Amino acid sequence: MTAKQFLRTTWSGARSRLLALAPPGVWITAAAILLVLGWRLADPFGLGQRLDWLVTDQFLRHRAPAALDPGILQVSIDDRGSEEFGFPVPRYVYARALRQLRRLGARGVMMDVFFREPHEEPAPAEADRQLVPREALADEKIAAEFAEDRLLAKQMADSTALVIMFHTSQPDPFERSHAGMRERMTGELVSDPTRDAAALASRLGLNPQDVRRLLDPALDAAL
Repeated sequence: MTAKQFLRTTWSGARSRLLALAPPGVWITAAAILLVLGWRLADPFGLGQRLDWLVTDQFLRHRAPAALDPGILQVSIDDRGSEEFGFPVPRYVYARALRQLRRLGARGVMMDVFFREPHEEPAPAEADRQLVPREALADEKIAAEFAEDRLLAKQMADSTALVIMFHTSQPDPFERSHAGMRERMTGELVSDPTRDAAALASRLGLNPQDVRRLLDPALDAAL
């Protein structure tokens, strides 16, 4: 028996056994699934992911827009607003928006803004609006009245049905017990935030392993 005859006989027998187990459609589907999975696993250039993104983009671009309730208004921060007010947008601007929405009769407001760091500096633009001379902001009490956080907090308190984002995290016991070390690292990172853990450990005479654990919170505080 030649090799060609052997292969033909083997294929014929295997084909008969497979068809006895399931119809051709099942095997074609299984082969297609295996081909796709093999392609995704052996795709070194990420072509499958790029093709997936391309198909998804085309679907989102050509699908019919979802129906919106006319009673919902979205106020977005776009490039024009950033050019006018700066970025990040000052908090007195958010306070003005909340005040205006309240006057327009908004029944509820949801703010999708993450206020992480405190902003205690005064807002001269709000002082101008209330006819307070900017020179008066040199007084600590008056400056505190026009602090951005205070202006926003006051307007939030006056708003009804206000929903804002918040973020919670479990405190790290190691970070709490090494607060003094983190403060020393923060002081060094304020002057040079590009220092890595090894450089900080060498400069401060600390354990490099401890410095690596505290580097991220110290860098956040420094920035």
